[in-house]
Amino acid sequence: MKAELGLEFPILSDKYLKEIEEAGLKDPEGPKSLRGFAIYNNNGEIIESIQLDSFGDEIANIISNAAEKTAN
Repeated sequence: MKAELGLEFPILSDKYLKEIEEAGLKDPEGPKSLRGFAIYNNNGEIIESIQLDSFGDEIANIISNAAEKTAN
């Protein structure tokens, strides 16, 4: 996916929801994530976490936003 989108930053998958829970994106009603994203700094700390129900519709804006945040 990273190569397909031409991204220069890593993408994280979280099978066990550890990072999702830390980012405040775990669904309180079940073992799944809410739609959204988190951006980490180079030290692995979350610098932004956003729940976004229209995630699929907003993916282009999310990628641009993430690229800007990681450039700083």
